[in-house]
Amino acid sequence: MIFRELFKRFWLIFDVFCYILAFSFINFGIFQLNSVAGFISLGITFAITGFASELINYRKGGGK
Repeated sequence: MIFRELFKRFWLIFDVFCYILAFSFINFGIFQLNSVAGFISLGITFAITGFASELINYRKGGGK
């Protein structure tokens, strides 16, 4: 039972870590191509992250 909970938490942290790394490398690569495209990429990244956080908050029923 305790190992199952630890495993769930580990995967949750691992998923968030991979999400952050993926968007970091994508944004870094686009900044290497062009700074304007890099800022557009950052805007898209923040929009996706904001939408995902709102979706998670809505699913859990928070903020009511």
